[in-house]
Amino acid sequence: MLWRNKRAKEYIEKDVDWWTLIFFMLLFAKVGTLKYMGVTEIFSQGIAKLSNGNQFFMITFVLWLSAIGSSILDNVVLVVTFIPVITGLKAIGIEVSTLLWVLLFGGCLGGNITMVGSTANIVALGMLEKHGNIRISFLQWFKIGSVVRLITTSIVWASLTVFNSFFKA
Repeated sequence: MLWRNKRAKEYIEKDVDWWTLIFFMLLFAKVGTLKYMGVTEIFSQGIAKLSNGNQFFMITFVLWLSAIGSSILDNVVLVVTFIPVITGLKAIGIEVSTLLWVLLFGGCLGGNITMVGSTANIVALGMLEKHGNIRISFLQWFKIGSVVRLITTSIVWASLTVFNSFFKA
């Protein structure tokens, strides 16, 4: 835009994906609102109280909650929403290095359960329909996605539980 400044207006009007930018602005505004209103702090305290400081329980709870939650919500939305919850646990005095990895894995792997769980799934389905003329039903995807998520999330759960001490900062 600096060396073609006469076309800057055209670039901004036609080349910027405003819908995506607005989506992310509103996403971060939503997360900021939840944090500002104290909702994330309530969740943090609830997890701390429920787990009674037990790291094994927190790993299990956050992993499976984020895996299941990201099958309903887009995984980016879920992970961004839960980051303040995990950092709220740190404010309480709980070690969260492992829990950040747990959230990442749970959100990413859980996004495979449904078509809408991940933006990549939606893009892949669009490409299949457009270029391959292939249509996949929700149930077809769900059957395969559930099995894949169960296996991969179980492997991650076992690994993070066993190697928990290596993730501490």
